[in-house]
Amino acid sequence: MKTSYYLAWLVLGLTFTANAAASAVKTIEYGVNHSQPVEEMRLQQREQLAQSVAASLPSVTRQEMQQQISAKPASKTKVGVPLKISSVTSHSYYHEFRFYDVQTYLLDDFNYDGFYHSFSLNIDADVYGATAGEQIPVYAVIYTSRNGGDWRHLHTTNVFYLQGESAYDSYEVVTSLDTGFPTDYYDVLIDLYEYGYDDVVATISSDNTNSLYALPLQSYDRDNDNYGEDVVVSGGSLAWTPLLSLGLLGWCRRKAN
Repeated sequence: MKTSYYLAWLVLGLTFTANAAASAVKTIEYGVNHSQPVEEMRLQQREQLAQSVAASLPSVTRQEMQQQISAKPASKTKVGVPLKISSVTSHSYYHEFRFYDVQTYLLDDFNYDGFYHSFSLNIDADVYGATAGEQIPVYAVIYTSRNGGDWRHLHTTNVFYLQGESAYDSYEVVTSLDTGFPTDYYDVLIDLYEYGYDDVVATISSDNTNSLYALPLQSYDRDNDNYGEDVVVSGGSLAWTPLLSLGLLGWCRRKAN
């Protein structure tokens, strides 16, 4: 009988451990070289992702992230990113921002189940009100929403620069989901900030463009033939485990009586 109790608690422990496992992602980012062939760029992306180290991803909502940004100076928000210019001396109300387009590219699906563990975002934003030739420093905060759930922070970019309505200032963010992302459909939202200020100057999401809607994603640890789970969107891969453990505990208690 004790063995049955131990087994039940072990199943519960595994359930909570799995659900509490931290997410981890790999990310690379850079300004797009439009003269470079797309095939060559994608090959370089894969090589850089393979060489990068996965970073732990705390579960932070969009509201919590915005509060964090407001609570500390922007100069500390983006550590180690030198400013080439001093346009932050001007207040952001001189500038008006908008997203021209965001293109999404699904990259790697090792087990060919239609769900990808890596993808890229090509961000093309514009700025109005800047003087001719002025480059305005900005950064983007990227969130994902699993199957219509809360917006969760995925990545905050380095500072990059916008110049008017130029088509040559787009910015690429390539992400590999290593752990913590169940097989499901994910929406994407991007908040744009002018460097030096804590207010969002432009937002784009799955409400505005289909390219950010219902991306079929899963983490790398699930994207292989040996993972041994059925694809269940919205339910999660371990949804059955708590039911099994609770049932086993009930059976043990009934036998004890």
